[in-house]
Amino acid sequence: MSCTYTYPPRINDQETVVQRTFWFTELRSKEQLDLREDINYAGRITYHCSDKNCSLKIWDLKLNDQAEYKFSFETNQPDRSLTSSAGVFLTVTALQVTIQSKSECKTYYCAWLELSCHSSCLPSHSSFLWYKNGKEIPDKTQQKYSDYFYRGDSVSCAVRGHESFHSPLVCGYRGQCNKVSYTERSICAFRGSSVIISCSHQGLNSDSSGSWISVRGQQAFNQNTGKYRFQVRTHQDRSSLTISDLTDSDSDEYRLKSTWWYNDFPGTTLTVVDPHVEVIRSSSEQELVCHSSCFPLHRFPFMWFKNEEEVLGETSYSYRKPVSPEDTYSCSYEGQRSPEVCKMIYNWKQSSGL
Repeated sequence: MSCTYTYPPRINDQETVVQRTFWFTELRSKEQLDLREDINYAGRITYHCSDKNCSLKIWDLKLNDQAEYKFSFETNQPDRSLTSSAGVFLTVTALQVTIQSKSECKTYYCAWLELSCHSSCLPSHSSFLWYKNGKEIPDKTQQKYSDYFYRGDSVSCAVRGHESFHSPLVCGYRGQCNKVSYTERSICAFRGSSVIISCSHQGLNSDSSGSWISVRGQQAFNQNTGKYRFQVRTHQDRSSLTISDLTDSDSDEYRLKSTWWYNDFPGTTLTVVDPHVEVIRSSSEQELVCHSSCFPLHRFPFMWFKNEEEVLGETSYSYRKPVSPEDTYSCSYEGQRSPEVCKMIYNWKQSSGL
């Protein structure tokens, strides 16, 4: 979503300088909280602002991201803050499989189901994909699908072009089936850090808690795995895989598998990146931003340093105190410290006429 904004170049002989630009939503907080500082959006948003145009990109959308998003900017003038009166309302929907009709077979543990894949906002002329027990059903591209389902069978659907976003699984026979629900479908983490991949499950045999596998690496991990970096924990209907001291080769898709399941449910994709962080200037002309190719989800705070000393009270993604060309600045995230910057800031201030 994007917007454009304007402002008078001068007021009372004072040149107008934009000092801050940000997006916010009023549904989460009465205050105008910069989304970059909202833990609910950590690692999922980015701004692109230039030439009086500012866009907001949100990925890995969640149902509670549905809200009205507004843009605001601050200047050095007396009435410094300006906020749009109306914003962009984002509607987030999910695909659902609904049972249109159902009849049980004459044999045990079987049912004939007529199903439909729907959502409140589907692209026109959508082509669909159907999955039975996690495997794509060939040549099934219509919104409706009918088949026999036995005990343990599950079904889901997706829109072609958006295959990573399946509908929730539906059990084909009397609510009895094998299924897995992963806490996160994708995780980004720093090299050398630790990560927990977890899921809830239904249908595991009571004598087996299943094994975690890496899809491309073709490795299996369970409670008896002797690899010190991998630890599996299970508790009733939940299971988790902890990987410590992450390396580049750990980037993979991880799934919970069982010999009792005849399915192939999509898992959690882990991406391991260089823990390098850096300080960049924001397009708002007065703001410094701590940047990385990946900030892991739901983890704060950031730390800022001025002339090698920690700046007390600055624990957010951005640094908005006045900056001086004589000082050096750096940021830190989870112990990863950025290089110091000073010349960059000085050149920027000179070229901006500040």
